[in-house]
Amino acid sequence: MVVRASIDKEEEKEGNMAKKIIVILWAFFLVGCGFVVEDPSSEEMDYTLMVQSVRSLTVGRNSSYALSTPGTNERYPHVYHTPWGKTYLFYTKDGEGGYHHLYAAEMDSEGNFAPPQRIRESMMSPSYAIFDGKKGGSRVPVMWVEYGFYELKPDLTLEYILNSDSQLSSLMVWNGSSWETWGVYGNGETWFRVEVKNDGSWSIQETPLIENNYDIVSFLSPPIGGVGVITGGETNFVLLLTREKDWTGPPFVFQQLVITIKGAQPNITSSNWILDSTLKGVYSPFVDALGGYQIYFSWQEVGANPLFQMGDLYRFRYLTWDKLMPRDIRAKLP
Repeated sequence: MVVRASIDKEEEKEGNMAKKIIVILWAFFLVGCGFVVEDPSSEEMDYTLMVQSVRSLTVGRNSSYALSTPGTNERYPHVYHTPWGKTYLFYTKDGEGGYHHLYAAEMDSEGNFAPPQRIRESMMSPSYAIFDGKKGGSRVPVMWVEYGFYELKPDLTLEYILNSDSQLSSLMVWNGSSWETWGVYGNGETWFRVEVKNDGSWSIQETPLIENNYDIVSFLSPPIGGVGVITGGETNFVLLLTREKDWTGPPFVFQQLVITIKGAQPNITSSNWILDSTLKGVYSPFVDALGGYQIYFSWQEVGANPLFQMGDLYRFRYLTWDKLMPRDIRAKLP
């Protein structure tokens, strides 16, 4: 509790400091129990809300099932808001023999999950992407998985569309009036948006977002989190990446990369390591802009080999992406 009584300032300062120390110790206890805790050094952190908003995806409320389990590897969390009104958390889990399985767990408005469903199994690669496609002028969810595009049906079955050998990421973009989920990928020097449409037959359209710029595109290998915003002839991307901070290899930490595109000219306007002293061994971030900019990610299990991505699923419910991005770009978003 934050003390605001009108008492002597020094006593108030000491009382608040003691309470903050207690909360921080409680926060470290929660980390030890497998719960996610947001960075206590944030300028805007309210320590009471920090404890109240601690959430882990390890255990569903009032349930006996788990989304993440010790000794297994869960990665690539992605929240998608479907055209038929349901919201799902998708993620992959490693199986036996080096294969991977794709799961979907329905999520309610308070962030609680129904038991997960396995929607694809025995995948050679754990990576996938889900984004907005168009069919007859209406939005449909399209999933890129195992080098092919599939339409996701309301019963969570996948209907094959076309082949694709590009590895995509999903990114939520504000177009000035609504949120869209884009599929994006880079080929070394050019970063593309991929659109999958059906106006009688399926087709793929690739639109360059950044062209002939290895210095920028080299940063944009999947998985990528963050958001984009298009306003007044300018596009800004506030991206959340995981990279090696000292270039010696894992463990990975979070990096914020801000890219501004005016006309055909892209520029990196800022690049910062964030939460790197608190969170090491993070991977596959995703920002759910429609869900209050909550950050989902995989975090390495304690004691796991840093050379392998052995992680559980977590999310930030208070230290959200809108609080971490530059204020001038936040002002352009809803």
